[in-house]
Amino acid sequence: MYKLLVIDDEVGPRESIRMLLKDDYEIFLADHVDEGLRLLQEHKPEAVIMDIRMPGKNGIEGLSELRDIDPHVSVIMLTGFGALETAQEAMRLGANDYLKKPFDMNELREAVLKYAQRTKLERRKVNALDELYHLNAHLHEQVMFKEQLATVGEASAEFAHDLRNPLSIVIGYCQLLAEELHGVGGRKGRDYGETLEYLQAIEANVKRCAELAERWQKMGGPDAARYEPVALDELLDELIKSIEPLTMIGPERVKYDLSLEPVRVKADRAQLLRALHNVITNALHALPSAGGQLSIRCAAEDEQAIIAIGDNGSGIPKEILARVFEKHFTTKPPSKGTGLGLTITRKIAQEHGGDVSIDSEPGMGTTVTIRLPLLRDA
Repeated sequence: MYKLLVIDDEVGPRESIRMLLKDDYEIFLADHVDEGLRLLQEHKPEAVIMDIRMPGKNGIEGLSELRDIDPHVSVIMLTGFGALETAQEAMRLGANDYLKKPFDMNELREAVLKYAQRTKLERRKVNALDELYHLNAHLHEQVMFKEQLATVGEASAEFAHDLRNPLSIVIGYCQLLAEELHGVGGRKGRDYGETLEYLQAIEANVKRCAELAERWQKMGGPDAARYEPVALDELLDELIKSIEPLTMIGPERVKYDLSLEPVRVKADRAQLLRALHNVITNALHALPSAGGQLSIRCAAEDEQAIIAIGDNGSGIPKEILARVFEKHFTTKPPSKGTGLGLTITRKIAQEHGGDVSIDSEPGMGTTVTIRLPLLRDA
């Protein structure tokens, strides 16, 4: 539920707004600016409705102080005069909109929803960027320290490789978000639900970057691995949703052929996600520019959990197929690949008591199959 702060010295407008919106918002009321600023700091509302003309400190003065406290909250000014210069002054100082008294109920309801959503979106964007900034600074410090340890050189290469996958998704969602916001311009009552989903995906992948960084720090320690029951079908469904931007940017959208049966294994969830991400990303890169299709199957066979990920790309020649698990072997240019993805994937599968195999023929596509010990419920 969004929070709304109403600052107005007149009880009539305050109560009218409260009665109109009380079922949809958590509402805080103030009869003067200083009380409103206190409530702003305490409750951090998504939207503020403030009268321009009030005794003592007026709305224009209050707006300036309000922006010093919270530059992102949306502010709607109320004026009983409709003076153009007053409204212009309010907009210049950072108001998002203004309404004339007596206000239209539907217009007010639309405006509050629109700007509350805008604030939510802006705050999530700022938080994501701030987390990326601090993560980058932290990683920089750690790299400076780890460079002194020769034994971490290979692990650093693997880490840098894996970090690119979630960051590519961050970039993809940022592109989608930019396109979404570009189309919003000026439309009142815009539903930001889809845009917020993009930001949530950004946050999830930024957190995965942080998790990888933390794992890197703890490498070799007693608690480096955390084995627990993992539902493979749910993990794959989560991963498929997270790579959605990579399947949407291009002439055609990638099609899926999914068969995800409920299968559980005992695994380090983050490591397994890392391995699956490598395989699916490779499959996406192998798809043709049009008509791309991924097949993802998850099933139990005998005492094994089987994950088969296939593409309808050009396939792999035999001489290259024989070398795909070699460390640093790649047919991609240096800026596109490091030759570590499948090496890391097989290493993780073997650490879990399983293995990886690849079937491919030129012109027929490629299927990577990961086999892991099945976890039987008691």
